[in-house]
Amino acid sequence: MYSPPPDPDTEQRMRARHARAAKALDVRVEPGGEFWGWAGRTLGAPARTAAGQPAWLRLVSSPEDKASGKLWDGALNAQHSFGDLDGRRPALLAVHDAVDDGTAYRAELSACVD
Repeated sequence: MYSPPPDPDTEQRMRARHARAAKALDVRVEPGGEFWGWAGRTLGAPARTAAGQPAWLRLVSSPEDKASGKLWDGALNAQHSFGDLDGRRPALLAVHDAVDDGTAYRAELSACVD
């Protein structure tokens, strides 16, 4: 877990993109549970689906030409390969991709596990 990025523009951009992703995926982000990744590249928070189920919304950003690899595709590849392993791994519920000003964003909505 990291602190918000030292650059206020990055912090504001990521929070705005996280909110857009929540809207696109029809989830409500729970207040007070924000978690940052290294250098503000990822931002995650607990959320609730439209049906009220607990979930986790993670947003990752990358320069558009570098949006690939484990950090980018890992959750999607794991879901396709392994599923939720009978509840032992969070199921990936939805993915939402967007690009803006040369930056790619991927939002991953995952189920919460007990």
